[in-house]
Amino acid sequence: MAQTMKPLEFDIPATREFFSGYLIDHFLYKQYTLFNALEKLPELKSKILDGLVEINEAEYAKTLRLEIRATYFQAIETLFELIFSLEPRSNVIDNRQVWYFLSTSRWRENYKRIESIAASDTAFLDQEINANENLKVPFIQYLFYFGVTNPSMQDAVRRSLNPIKKFLIEFAKEFSDRDEYNAFKHSLRILPTLQKVEFGTSESEKPVMALDMSNSMTYLVEEGESISFRTKPLDTLRDMRMGLVCSYLISNIVRSRRVHFTKKPEGHLHTFSDETFPSANARNVNWTNFRLTIKPIYDTPTDSSK
Repeated sequence: MAQTMKPLEFDIPATREFFSGYLIDHFLYKQYTLFNALEKLPELKSKILDGLVEINEAEYAKTLRLEIRATYFQAIETLFELIFSLEPRSNVIDNRQVWYFLSTSRWRENYKRIESIAASDTAFLDQEINANENLKVPFIQYLFYFGVTNPSMQDAVRRSLNPIKKFLIEFAKEFSDRDEYNAFKHSLRILPTLQKVEFGTSESEKPVMALDMSNSMTYLVEEGESISFRTKPLDTLRDMRMGLVCSYLISNIVRSRRVHFTKKPEGHLHTFSDETFPSANARNVNWTNFRLTIKPIYDTPTDSSK
């Protein structure tokens, strides 16, 4: 059954202000600021680090890499919250309620939904929407290309839908690793523990395989009676590419509605091809996840004074 776009019985006066004032490129600006600081650190450090003493440049560079990774996660969460806020409720879609639904989001339920998307459950994106009296479009098109009826854009829009699905599944897979994201968000529970790991036999003079882990971070996860040390590479170039796509999708959602609600044409909408996903998702590091699990053995003191 196709869902209908029509107003509810009440309106939120701030709708126009939301779509006109929303910081569409918040994550885009943040990513590029961090990345440019990382890439141009030698020439910028005298200005951006002014006032600091005893600077450890290697630690500062790693801080920038970690922030680029964390910003990518934040952009993913924002994207899915926007998507869920625009879903049909009681068979009615009303863009004017987006700020309210964002502000009253049931985040625990949304995390479960993101896990379902990570398992390739994207059927809700194909649900038909009555965009107007003569046009029905899938929900995914309604989301990212709201109000686009120009025939010259239809082919590009249709070609974009499958790549967008692939991106959403990959975003959901990464975001569903709550242990990593929480390690960023709470208490900075991450350490640059490993520098290099080599594999070989006792007879071999050289390692069979060696992994450069100088740009990585490690966090701990308790698994029953064991503790797992999980190390992941900081693949900054991939984080940038994937983060940019995430920002572009956020931009599409809001910018297309900004034009509709404020009547002010601004910017452009991003389209995607079949090559976009593999190009953005390509990894620049030859390993993705290293896990060491141990079962601690605790000494039991016999002396009560210990």
